[in-house]
Amino acid sequence: MKADMIAARAACCLLAAAGSAGIAAGANPFTEEAVARGINFPMQTGLEQWGMGLGLLDLDGDGDPDAVTLGASDGRVGLYENDGTGHFTDRTYDFITPRIAKHPDYAGLSAADFDGDGDLDLYFSRAQLGAAPPAPNLFYRNDGDWQFTEIGAAAGVADTGYTSSTCWGDYNGDGWLDLYVCNRTATYNNFIENKLFENQGDGTFVDVAAAVGAQRAGDPTLTATFFDYEQDGDADLYLGTDKGSAGTYVNHFLRNDGGVYTDITTQTHTEAHIDCMGIALGDVTRDGKFDLYLTNLDYGNVLLCSEPDDTFLDRTTEAGMGVFLQGWGTMCMDYDNDTWEDVYVCNQNAGNSLFHHPGTFPLVDVASQMGVATPSFTYCAVQADIDNDGDMDIMTTEQFARVRLYINNEGSTRHWAKFNVVGQGHNTFGIGTRIRVQTDVSQIREMRAGHNYKAQETTTLHFGLADATSMQQIDVNWPNTGASRTLTGYPADQTWTLYPPERIGDIDLDGDVDAADKRAVLARQQANVSEPIVPGIEMLDADGDADFDYDDVLLIGLPCLADVAPPFGLLDLADISAFIGAFLAHDPIADMNGDGLYDLADLSAFVGSFLSGCP
Repeated sequence: MKADMIAARAACCLLAAAGSAGIAAGANPFTEEAVARGINFPMQTGLEQWGMGLGLLDLDGDGDPDAVTLGASDGRVGLYENDGTGHFTDRTYDFITPRIAKHPDYAGLSAADFDGDGDLDLYFSRAQLGAAPPAPNLFYRNDGDWQFTEIGAAAGVADTGYTSSTCWGDYNGDGWLDLYVCNRTATYNNFIENKLFENQGDGTFVDVAAAVGAQRAGDPTLTATFFDYEQDGDADLYLGTDKGSAGTYVNHFLRNDGGVYTDITTQTHTEAHIDCMGIALGDVTRDGKFDLYLTNLDYGNVLLCSEPDDTFLDRTTEAGMGVFLQGWGTMCMDYDNDTWEDVYVCNQNAGNSLFHHPGTFPLVDVASQMGVATPSFTYCAVQADIDNDGDMDIMTTEQFARVRLYINNEGSTRHWAKFNVVGQGHNTFGIGTRIRVQTDVSQIREMRAGHNYKAQETTTLHFGLADATSMQQIDVNWPNTGASRTLTGYPADQTWTLYPPERIGDIDLDGDVDAADKRAVLARQQANVSEPIVPGIEMLDADGDADFDYDDVLLIGLPCLADVAPPFGLLDLADISAFIGAFLAHDPIADMNGDGLYDLADLSAFVGSFLSGCP
């Protein structure tokens, strides 16, 4: 399934615009087009849950983000399939049967490939006033073709706390993704604590939160995110805690020390005495480290910027980002592709904010001018390039109104790049992978799952590139293993797939590099000599220089040169006959050294390989 998914992504990438098209004369920067594009979903519940979540994620593995929405009056979960152009088909029902069970108390969702089969599974948090017993969270395994099976109890993750947000990360580095569940402890007499469900690799999970120092007993946690704070390859954990404005609680920052968490809140100055509802993570200062933007009640949001000594500094006033409204979901996004990360904020009882980064502080709220302010009562937002034009679109859930889908018409006037990550082992989407892109400036992103308030973001990472038509350097670091790659000279305005070192040469996408791959790689090079890397053949660029040539073949590994005819793995008269015929016909299969000539060097190479035998 993973091979099919990667192939579908590659096909989708080939459809992407190779250049940037400007906005049509008179077009608005963003236009609201949910109903026109096939998403007609009224949100009519959620006050009790402080909003209902949503997601833009590739559920069917075809390379584009589909939509998931919560909050309908009948409790249905909206499922919408993207056709690749940003238009959607309603997949909520399988004929008359809902694909996901109806419940009016859904609160949020997150998604990850928990079983390593190559598709995204869905975890739904639930929160219900006075439920006795409390309603369990639900976990739906993705069985493909828009079919899902609920396995929460069987998997051991049917938590019954008053759950808000959830997120995923490989906290112990075993290659399996683990699930963190934020419970707003002591809400409506529900005293169940936060959970860290460790993935056992057999389809089940075990709660280890208390044992590894990740629980924060008694805290009313609303949101959390895994991210690699020190960029040492593991999943640190930041917890957004409610009720901090009264001085009772604070947010907590937990450093991962070999799968055990150490509270470093005080030493990093990340307490933030606020009623924290949302966390946006991004490099707002563009210094190569991640900053935290935290929403709050009308006492004011907080921007914590990373410092060189691994502490954080409150720069909210300098950045002009206090807001002083009731804030909820928030996210960093380079909406205009100018290389600076902007910040979108959901506000309750007021229009939303979109803080444009002009390159220096302060940022400027341009939500109204951009057309994304929303009328009122917005809790959750998520972003993705739903129409594959290179800029990030926004979807929001608004209380007592239809889901809104804001199509970005502004960002595509500048250059961009997007990246899908092929993970290692069972972490198929590479959650925790860090990417740094260098043009005339340096930018950093990290692949995450579920860190936004009650929402699931796309697993395609986006970079605005401004005027740059290519990237000088792309550095990729996979989590936990220390695996990394460096690529140079890749063009802008494409969606690239990033393969870990062990998958370089895996031309048939079956998960390993074997003799069949090496034969196919050599045959392709002999037929083409040299060719630029384009989306779909990134696994052939062994030296990372944006082309495929004989140097890459040598790095991937030559096949047994004399084994040119079936049955492969056995040298016999069939190989001799096939080589002679190919040599006389100047067939590339007989060009043993890949120099485009058919001469004594090829004859010598064939005889030597035949006599030495295949490994």
